[in-house]
Amino acid sequence: MGMYAHTVYTKGRTEMDMREKAMERGLDVGKKIKHIRRRVNGEDNDYIRKGVVEGLFRHIFTVRMEAGYVVSFRYNEILGKESEGRVALV
Repeated sequence: MGMYAHTVYTKGRTEMDMREKAMERGLDVGKKIKHIRRRVNGEDNDYIRKGVVEGLFRHIFTVRMEAGYVVSFRYNEILGKESEGRVALV
C-alpha cells in the first residue's frame, strides 16, 4: 500500500514539473500558440491551427482556437516529449 502511494506522488510530481518547465518556456494565459499536425494523406504539408491559451490546469492547458472552439493539450506536447512538440508558442 505504501509503495502505491509513493508511485502516485512521484507521478503527480513529474506532471507538475512538466507544467513548471512549460511555464519557464513562456507558456501562460493569453499567450498565442500554433498547433502543427501532419496531414495523413502522405503529403509533407503541415496543417496549422492557431489559438490563445485560456487556462493552465494540473495535467493540461486549454486553448481557444481562432475558429472559436476550445482544445486541451498536455504539457508534454509543448515540451517536445510527445509527437515531436506539435504545439509551439508564437
